[in-house]
Amino acid sequence: MTAAHVFQLHISLLYITPIIWRRIQIKDTCSFWDLHIAIQNAMGWHQTHGHLFKVMHPISETVLYIQEEGDLLSWETYVKPYIHHAPVVYCYDLEDHWDHCITLEQVLLINPTHTYPRCMDGARACPPEEIGGPWGYDEYLTAIHHPNHPRYQELMGRLGSTYQPEYFESCNVTFDDPQTLLSVRKQIGCK
Repeated sequence: MTAAHVFQLHISLLYITPIIWRRIQIKDTCSFWDLHIAIQNAMGWHQTHGHLFKVMHPISETVLYIQEEGDLLSWETYVKPYIHHAPVVYCYDLEDHWDHCITLEQVLLINPTHTYPRCMDGARACPPEEIGGPWGYDEYLTAIHHPNHPRYQELMGRLGSTYQPEYFESCNVTFDDPQTLLSVRKQIGCK
């Protein structure tokens, strides 16, 4: 399948203020697995947890779940039929619930001089993993700025002191090859 268009997507992390967001462009031929990897790279996650997409069926308007197990597998399901219908919800880490709202901003002609996916813009650093989702992130931000906080030593020891919550530069985003990651995943025995 040859791509003719790109989807420009706005991705925002839910339940966190001020907002953490990214604007990316992906080919119109990508699967949800490809989109998952692009979001992981653009946000700064490490692909160590499960994911799912919650989408609206374009005809029946029922909610569908596209994930790593079940009827609709992320690497077998293409984004194109679903991206035009309501916002898509992407959940990373099914225990911590890092929920993202994905909105289609534009459909553009593919530019042969560009490499896709591309990160166009964004704001704020991705939260560290393993901190308990959005609610743990709030506590983490409070603790790292207050050495007298009861969890300051624990969080600094576990997560380090180099995290800069306001820092993000789209030019620093690099994208992994989703097919290579899928091949590795299948070789180690995952579905």
